Amino acid sequence: MTLNRKQQLLEFYSKSGLDNLYCEFSFDQKKEYFHRLKLSASQDLSWAHCIQHDQAAKITQAVSGHAVPDPFTSQFSANSTYKKPDTCYIENNCIHGEKYYVSSLPWADYAVIYVTDRDRGGVSNLMVPLSEFDCDLDSFRPMGMENTVTGTMKFHGQSLENFDLLISKQDPKIFARENFMDLAFPTNCIGLCFGLCWDIEQFVINNKLVDVDSEFKKLKLDLFSYEQVWLFMLDKMIDSSADSDYYNHSFLLYNNGKKMLNHLCKFILDNGTGYFCQMDSNSQRYRDALIYTTHMHNYRVSVKEFFRHRNNFQ
Repeated sequence: MTLNRKQQLLEFYSKSGLDNLYCEFSFDQKKEYFHRLKLSASQDLSWAHCIQHDQAAKITQAVSGHAVPDPFTSQFSANSTYKKPDTCYIENNCIHGEKYYVSSLPWADYAVIYVTDRDRGGVSNLMVPLSEFDCDLDSFRPMGMENTVTGTMKFHGQSLENFDLLISKQDPKIFARENFMDLAFPTNCIGLCFGLCWDIEQFVINNKLVDVDSEFKKLKLDLFSYEQVWLFMLDKMIDSSADSDYYNHSFLLYNNGKKMLNHLCKFILDNGTGYFCQMDSNSQRYRDALIYTTHMHNYRVSVKEFFRHRNNFQ
């Protein structure tokens, strides 16, 4: 099953036109990349999410001077940024503790993860070849985005000798990865919004729900407005610098995307719960939306984090 899913992912990767290294692109190529990612997320959020994380891992390799596999999809990566629940750390060149929320763990060839680095101070990126490193892997398939198969890596003091410590989180070059990720999340979100909107439209047409026509038209207008914000921010955020309003723009995009998904889900709960709660392909994007609205934080907590980031309250 794992091999089959990996093959499915690589086929989707190739057909999506996303199988090249993003950080080597020109501005226009990067812009085209995000349009392709948006389309891919509207078709299958799980695979688009996996591709996003694989790309982030390979950007991390590239900015640290590490060779990226050629052809691009000859090796597939798991990936995870630094998260508050993580307990993993490096000490005396050995790794201990647990790393949570690692994407695509069952079929990945290697993992690129953020780890607290007590030897050097701060947080570092570590590259772990999963077939060669003795650590415990524990993964689960969520209800929604089932093909992401998020996992946990458990370390027991294994030596890091002969394994690659890539780049620290304090290195300015790592911003290339952060820049990509903070655009990819809202891009996948708006792609999912469009996919779910298409599903709702088909449901409304098939069931002749003329009484909700005006409500649905308002939803589509809201989605069009959100797309205009995304298009505007895309130009401002690509190749922006760490000292710009980049993070504020990222919060704006991602939080508005979650808000849009909440509106779409509410429409379904009010008008089509029975149809969309079936565990079949017709409801896949609805299940994806339910889990993605709480990805990292739910909308309410994300807004709170945004204002904390702006130092409006402590």
